[in-house]
Amino acid sequence: GAWRDDLCGCCNHGCCHPHLCMSACGFTPILLAQVMYRMRLNWYGSGPTNSEFQRNVTFYLVTFLFWSLVILPAAWAIWGANRLSMCQDDCSPLMEESASWIPGVACMVIALYFFILTCRTRRAIRHQFRIRETTCCCCRGCEDFCCTYWCTGLTVMQMARHTADYETYAASCCSKTGVAARHPPVVVV
Repeated sequence: GAWRDDLCGCCNHGCCHPHLCMSACGFTPILLAQVMYRMRLNWYGSGPTNSEFQRNVTFYLVTFLFWSLVILPAAWAIWGANRLSMCQDDCSPLMEESASWIPGVACMVIALYFFILTCRTRRAIRHQFRIRETTCCCCRGCEDFCCTYWCTGLTVMQMARHTADYETYAASCCSKTGVAARHPPVVVV
């Protein structure tokens, strides 16, 4: 097998296509959740699972973590500023330091989770569709890692285009699958 189109084929369906708009506007993890739902993957990128419950948990967990990544730093900054202003000079050094590093660590953990999840999802798609890995740079076995690291948005959009027939079925930003309800499910062997 082979990928349906090139990694940089993000404009193949037009520059206002929902999958392109989602990725360009920073909603790449939501697009990843839609791809995972179509591929019937669980919350750590393994599958396929026929459990609708597990697929829903995956979609909503990834969505929740994405919004946590967006909201957490702002919420922590507000909370930390309020706590520091309330204690004035009586704050412990730990309180002052935690106001700065805790959201950073939490965001790094969530970002690492998304990175690993994207690599695992891409590997699952390559396995499902029997797409051979190409040699990345000078070593074998790291294409999924390299694509995810260097081109995360393009990688997730390529997976979205590969697992949905956008030529026949309309795309949808606001659905669990990213396509119209009448789109047939991806056949996972």
